[in-house]
Amino acid sequence: MSIEINSSYYNYYNVKEHYSPKTPQTPSWKKLYEVVDDRVKSNNENPKSGIYKAHCKLEETYCNSSVSNRAKYKDTDSLKQALGEKYLFGDVYKNYSYEQRRAMYENELNMTMYGTCGNMNDPHLDGPVKGSTASEQATYNRKMVNTQINTILSNAGLDTGMLGNMTFSIEPFNHTLSVFGLDEKTKSIVEQLLNSDNNSIELFYHVMQSNRSLIDESGMDKYRAIHDFKEVTGEDLRKYLQTKDGFVDEKGCNALDVYKKALETTDSIPSQFKKVAFEVFSSNLNALMEKEFATIPDMNLQIGFSNGELQDSVFNTDIVKRLNSHI
Repeated sequence: MSIEINSSYYNYYNVKEHYSPKTPQTPSWKKLYEVVDDRVKSNNENPKSGIYKAHCKLEETYCNSSVSNRAKYKDTDSLKQALGEKYLFGDVYKNYSYEQRRAMYENELNMTMYGTCGNMNDPHLDGPVKGSTASEQATYNRKMVNTQINTILSNAGLDTGMLGNMTFSIEPFNHTLSVFGLDEKTKSIVEQLLNSDNNSIELFYHVMQSNRSLIDESGMDKYRAIHDFKEVTGEDLRKYLQTKDGFVDEKGCNALDVYKKALETTDSIPSQFKKVAFEVFSSNLNALMEKEFATIPDMNLQIGFSNGELQDSVFNTDIVKRLNSHI
């Protein structure tokens, strides 16, 4: 049985094309499968999944060799040459397919260089790796979010079974959550709890992801553009006027130019991702230029909560596609 290694992501050889955090960080796949019960997490993956177990097995397999490699090979060229001779060109692994040898090469290389790996064609794994189905994932995720909300409320002395029916409404720009259906005192307590520790943001993302197929693309485009602009510039895109030349503020500054300039100095986006960030934001603005930005409804999301469970029966119809069926 595989064990979980206390590994961390870090760019050990300072490869320019890769993210270089100032301190080692938890690998992204571990964050994805982290079990949380005292705060809302929008996307919860089941740690009993075959993918999680496979990741643990691969880290266990290559952990010791990666430590040895970092002490032995002082640059990426010598490391790649040694591992190439070990897996791809030598005779030790000649009985394995090229796909398997390549997977072993990549896994040991990445574990050495970055502290994490994940090529699932590795023969150290016991057969094909299976993850959860979309239905299984949705069910598990909703169950965990329900548990998280219940724990938050119960830790404050609130019994969700006694609260009755309530509705959570979350506005999309500051992600402020409002509660309807409770007396003023209880409402204030619940709002305070769910507006702390990023709970309202995570719940917003959960509702959005759960109902993604129903949300109109214009609403999504507007939401993304406003948040991307605020993250990089600190400004509100809604204060810019849509003109034939783009989105322009009262001083005549173009939003795309403002974003590009701020992107050069911001720490909110790692340097190696800034080019992609600009391309995405530019493309999003171009898409919005073809629409009447000011008339696109804000993506205010609502969802019911009763008997300790979220209820997909309440949803903001202003940003919902006109469908015959409902959730």
